[in-house]
Amino acid sequence: QLEELLRQAFPTHPYGWPTIGYQADLDRLSLEQCKSFFETYYQPANALIVVSGDFEYEKVRDWIEKYYGSIKGRPVSELVLAGEKVLKKEKRVELVKPVAAESFLMGYYVPSMFSDDVPKISMLSWALFSMASSRAHVRLVRDRQLALDIGAEAMFQRFPNLFYVEADLRSGVTAEKAGAEFDRIIEDVKVNGISQEELLRVKNALKYAT
Repeated sequence: QLEELLRQAFPTHPYGWPTIGYQADLDRLSLEQCKSFFETYYQPANALIVVSGDFEYEKVRDWIEKYYGSIKGRPVSELVLAGEKVLKKEKRVELVKPVAAESFLMGYYVPSMFSDDVPKISMLSWALFSMASSRAHVRLVRDRQLALDIGAEAMFQRFPNLFYVEADLRSGVTAEKAGAEFDRIIEDVKVNGISQEELLRVKNALKYAT
């Protein structure tokens, strides 16, 4: 589902391609092309080392020098991408698989990680989808019993990406029916926003989850 959603949402941008690539592309790669790609991008000028926890700075620095210091770096060209052709209207794709129950995955465009809207969208995600007390969970899982589970995640990266909403549905429930419920939730929050009670629940959840 996710691979198809990305392919539809990003027809020209690299975000529309699987990280490892499509099998047909891999089958066409030569050994020399693989080596060239590895040597160009898997090297110090294109990598970061992240260390967290209670550690001694000088000791860790010595370890990094010992194990990585001898690896030579080389210049990496700046990534230049053409403007993405963003979809102007809703597009739906149905995938038919031999499964016992339906599921669905929706994506909404969101800005890059540098946008001032990132914290707002993150809080909205929690309020609507990401907690047991969230609107979608209460309506679709608890009250109407249309879904077994609901999840959501906003992918904030260097370039604008997607906000995902997914649901595993109960047997006999169609993705179309559950999707309509999600649409109503989105439309309602667009008009009325979230309540102070919902905002407080999100703050408490984030406070005690860290």
